[in-house]
Amino acid sequence: MWSTMATVIRYENIVPATADYNRLRRDAGWPEMDAETADRCLPASDFILCAFEGEELVGTGRVVGDGGLCFYIQDVIVLESHQGKGIGAGLMDRIMAFVAERAVKDTYVGLMSAAEKEGFYERYGFTVRPTEALGAGMTRMWDAE
Repeated sequence: MWSTMATVIRYENIVPATADYNRLRRDAGWPEMDAETADRCLPASDFILCAFEGEELVGTGRVVGDGGLCFYIQDVIVLESHQGKGIGAGLMDRIMAFVAERAVKDTYVGLMSAAEKEGFYERYGFTVRPTEALGAGMTRMWDAE
């Protein structure tokens, strides 16, 4: 059955429920966060945005950093069933507007792209590394055990 009605997505600057946040992480193939950590850390984000279809959380993204010199875009996730509908762009447009209101000359804005999603972020001015001037960038997943 085909519908001619466009899906309405509502964007809200709110902290998602931990269960909903973890549902998005599972859908993306990422590990879940324990509730205590998520409940402590998500509200500490500089900016957090949720995308809803009706009452269902279908996407999220957040910014962490120092509020001016350094911003890091984290956890941009859209349910696989909702990808290709402009939701990720809706999240990123709003995230980049948040950063633009606070950034100064030479502010660092970073992110780690999922494999094969780099082109999506290039639209927002991000550079795939390494380049001649920039190293590959590095990451470490902390193993507390």
